[in-house]
Amino acid sequence: MNDGRLFIKQSSTTTVLASHGGLLLIPLGLGEGQIQSQQLGRASLSRSTGGSSASEDEDRQGGEGNGHVQHFEGDTSFGLVEKRSVVEVSKFATETADGTNNQTHAFEQALKECAELSKQHGCVLVVPEGRWLTQPLRLPSRCTLRLLPGSVLVAPQVEDSWPTLPWMTHPLPPSTGPKETFVGFVYTPPGTVGVIIEGGGTIDGGGGHWWHQKHSAHKVPHLVHLVGSKNVVVRDVTLINSPSWTVHPHMSEDVTVERIKIQNPPKDDHGTNGVVFDSCVRCVLRDSVVETGYKEDAVAVKSGEDEHGLLANRPSRDILVERVTIKCGHAISVGSEMSGGVFNVTFRGIIFDGHHGKEGAAGSLRIKSARGRGGVVSGIVFENIRGHDALYGIEFYMYYSKDENRPPTNNATTTPVVKDIVVRDVQLKGIHREGFIIAGLPESPFANLVFENVHLSGIDGDNWKCNKFKQCSYPGGGCATVASIVNVSPPPPKNCLLSAPPEGTNLSPAWVQAVQHG
Repeated sequence: MNDGRLFIKQSSTTTVLASHGGLLLIPLGLGEGQIQSQQLGRASLSRSTGGSSASEDEDRQGGEGNGHVQHFEGDTSFGLVEKRSVVEVSKFATETADGTNNQTHAFEQALKECAELSKQHGCVLVVPEGRWLTQPLRLPSRCTLRLLPGSVLVAPQVEDSWPTLPWMTHPLPPSTGPKETFVGFVYTPPGTVGVIIEGGGTIDGGGGHWWHQKHSAHKVPHLVHLVGSKNVVVRDVTLINSPSWTVHPHMSEDVTVERIKIQNPPKDDHGTNGVVFDSCVRCVLRDSVVETGYKEDAVAVKSGEDEHGLLANRPSRDILVERVTIKCGHAISVGSEMSGGVFNVTFRGIIFDGHHGKEGAAGSLRIKSARGRGGVVSGIVFENIRGHDALYGIEFYMYYSKDENRPPTNNATTTPVVKDIVVRDVQLKGIHREGFIIAGLPESPFANLVFENVHLSGIDGDNWKCNKFKQCSYPGGGCATVASIVNVSPPPPKNCLLSAPPEGTNLSPAWVQAVQHG
């Protein structure tokens, strides 16, 4: 605690990231076709000790979040006040919206009109009550998709005519090479700005068609896919039966997701992650409810997988998740696809209720990576979190790979580094297996972990474990370094977690650069 690198001791300023206000894209009001929004323009990250901004090169070397307090400065507003013209999809419909009549032509005509209006001042595409069966919807810039209460967008149960995205716009897992992928049911293509999805209606992805068939994973669409877009809001909608990931902002900036409800069958595990921020900057999820597959991430932050993520080099940074209720699934996760880096993420005010799953929630708080991923994860805060009935409690795990025994590599680029992690004010009850799993790599242990006021109870398995599948493989606490443990129960075993790696540890150059010299 005396090396000057540990930001937890400045806890009153650590949460500035989450409370300063500059992080959020906050819609201030919406009249009939009028939008007023406030958003942080180009945030500057300042170190509490110096005030200099961090560069992309520093990100790759672990310079971001080097244990110094990071915070936002310079609230600005893009001051967008527009008159968006209203377009009613019903005026183009020739048949009743009953969920069986294909309304694709009506939406094509409405979106064509919207695209022309968007070149000027924007449009509001209104979808009235009814079940609207349609092919995927590509939203243009400055378009508000307003799903009125009682309206349901229904995805088709066919694949032959489903549009695809070329590889370069979607380097996302689980693809292992240049392949096309299906577009999301509702999606924005790269370069889209100023889209809003709102209104109180529902988007039904018809996931049952995809879940019970064998598909190549890259050919299973996401429900709402925001690709390379800016200034996007998704709010006040219900999202059900997603074929795969439900809300996926991907390589996007300034995204707000609020007051949504996600419902995917909890008994099934079909890749139906809830909200996934993937290589995204300045994003917020708040005031929402997520119910998804038993072993799927309810909320996740990612940044690309292995060589593709390393090549893209698009970190996720400056993300806030708050006031979210999770009813099933892995509660909140960072990784395992984190090759581009993940910096400055706060999860707070989270409640999860595992009673809806077959064995409770599969996990609570997770950071996961593996040899070969590369990338740096730094400045992650979990605070004010309550939950019960979970398979695992707190799981920080660097063996997230089918090839768990993969040997270490001398290639610093492919060695993941995770550092400066805070877990504060957490209460978890009713854990069916292990409570704490802290399993770093011998060559890249978790660095500078802080646990404050963390209480796990009703644990059926081991209280603390270095590896959830094996006994401790690293005597002497080599799997993690801990900056502070205050008021934690159950307490860790004596000498389990040390303030520094044991002498003689063969540390990766990536770890040395990011942790000791970063």
